[in-house]
Amino acid sequence: MLRVTPDRPWPLHEVAAIRRLEQRAAAALPPHTLMQRAGLAVARLALALAPHARTIWVACGPGNNGGDGLEAAMHLKLWGKDAVVSWLGDEARMPDDARASLQRARAAGVRFAQQPPAQYDFAIDALLGIGSARVAYMQLSASGLCCLVSPLAFLAPLSVFLAFLLFWSVVIAGDSPQFSTLNARFTPPKLVSSALTIANCIGFSITIVSIALLAWLIEAAGPQYVFLMLVPGPVLGLAALRRLVAKPA
Repeated sequence: MLRVTPDRPWPLHEVAAIRRLEQRAAAALPPHTLMQRAGLAVARLALALAPHARTIWVACGPGNNGGDGLEAAMHLKLWGKDAVVSWLGDEARMPDDARASLQRARAAGVRFAQQPPAQYDFAIDALLGIGSARVAYMQLSASGLCCLVSPLAFLAPLSVFLAFLLFWSVVIAGDSPQFSTLNARFTPPKLVSSALTIANCIGFSITIVSIALLAWLIEAAGPQYVFLMLVPGPVLGLAALRRLVAKPA
């Protein structure tokens, strides 16, 4: 495994460049080799970070990144770990490499569960790969739509209102890690830590001001229409994301 050290600069590739590198490497190797190598590297890293972990939860997405996680879970199971996989994919729509890793994980006896285990010692995130700009765009769109329809939600029956709040809480929490990933991906390597720190400071500052302003508006005018003031945030975010989302795969 190649060790990344701070003693020299390392290239940071955009999505299109990553895909070209993957395609070039895959063309020179037998089928499924890249995913096998990636999964093995992840499993080795998990053992290096948490050598005494017994139960390891692997959250796998529907694509090739999920295939890497399945491959890692297979190795961890063979090495005596209790690897538990929560898989969000559809076998009929999986990429060929990921389907092969799914079969290898099943053959190794990896345990699949719809929910995370009640207790686990280490977790591996294999949900999203290099397409996080599109995921962030979708989640931010859903969050902005919730802002727009929030006045109608206050008129709905209690069960509908609670379901609306649950959905909103899911989509509004999901875009933040996606933006952090995008910041890390497209920032020069030497500035990644500073960029993430600045982004977090700006985000928390906006949150503090928004909470204070919303509390004042709710007291002054009632809760039904105040969440409309949050609409400009998603609109500006979506405008900033358009160029990334429009990039060819």
